[in-house]
Amino acid sequence: MRAGVRRVPEGTGAESLYLHLAAKKPPREQFAGRDDRRRYQIWQLQRAVVAAGALGLAACGVYAGAQGIEAARVREQAAAQLREAQAAAQAYQRITAAFPVTQTSTENLKIAVGEFRRIAQQSAMPEQSFVHVSRVLESFPQIEIDGLGWTAGDPRDKLPAAAKPAAAGGAVHLEISGRVNATQRNDYRGITAQVQAFAAALGMGGYELVRTQLPFDITSEGTLTGDIGGGRDSNEAPRFTVTLMRRLP
Repeated sequence: MRAGVRRVPEGTGAESLYLHLAAKKPPREQFAGRDDRRRYQIWQLQRAVVAAGALGLAACGVYAGAQGIEAARVREQAAAQLREAQAAAQAYQRITAAFPVTQTSTENLKIAVGEFRRIAQQSAMPEQSFVHVSRVLESFPQIEIDGLGWTAGDPRDKLPAAAKPAAAGGAVHLEISGRVNATQRNDYRGITAQVQAFAAALGMGGYELVRTQLPFDITSEGTLTGDIGGGRDSNEAPRFTVTLMRRLP
């Protein structure tokens, strides 16, 4: 039916249908008084407040449940961490119980171990210098190394007297001797340029170039001096020596 009623109850008159339509779609003009309508509006407002309160209470219940689950999870994690801490403390006690009796405290032993580790980290080792030379050699295939000397000591020991600083810390020294291959023996300028480029590449990455001994030198007048041939086999590759220094922290 258009009124929205599936079937009309038996014994029902037209007034019931009228009341149904009035409740479903109230007319603009009301026959009830203002006071009666106010009580009805207050009743509707009360129902809305009760519904909103019930919805808010349900939301608070859901939130409280989620918080309770999270709190339970946090308590479980805290209990697990407490058990792990107790197990670690027991293991530490078992390990320290086997230590020999010393005349100092555990804290002093920790400090001593830390100092020994710091000294070991700052101690000079040749591996870093050898790696540096190896990487530079990859860019100079015409250079062949004959000898590589590594020493540690005061950097003032390898400097000329006029260049020695007033105070200096430790340092490592590298003395590299080699020869220049794949170059004509009489190409003096080309050989000198290769050795100088090789020495300049070695003097990077924290290393200082102390001295470069070329196979021969070219003076400002263009005169060649040094190992030009002088009694040696002319087919022998020219030799050179490069001295490097790296200051320790």
